[in-house]
Amino acid sequence: MIQQFNYSYNIDYENVEHFQWTQRNNIVGYESYKDRIMPRLKLVAESLNNDMNTRHGIIVVNENDEHMSCLISIQFQVCKNFLYVSANFRSQHIQLGRPHDEELINYLTTWLKKKLKYSIANVSIKVNVANYHK
Repeated sequence: MIQQFNYSYNIDYENVEHFQWTQRNNIVGYESYKDRIMPRLKLVAESLNNDMNTRHGIIVVNENDEHMSCLISIQFQVCKNFLYVSANFRSQHIQLGRPHDEELINYLTTWLKKKLKYSIANVSIKVNVANYHK
């Protein structure tokens, strides 16, 4: 059953050094994400290193894509050595998707933190989901 409502939650940041870009179950697969996300994440790191206050730290995952992924976009902002991460999903399965999506977001955040030229004291991760289902 799909519940139609806007749902937001916070993730506690955990250092995730490695991520498997594979099919996890019948709901969640990440095979096509790596080629779309990682080159853009490198540009985000470059942009943030050039200007810590930039608002260009965003990855739009579903640009003109015939195979639309659940992750629509992820944004990274730095303010006073605090990294704010916002991930936007069009849909998420509470049991089959959410744990893997949280691992992905923590991995991307860990990767970015390591590439930044300045220290990050804290991380705040917020997830927005349009359709959250069981």
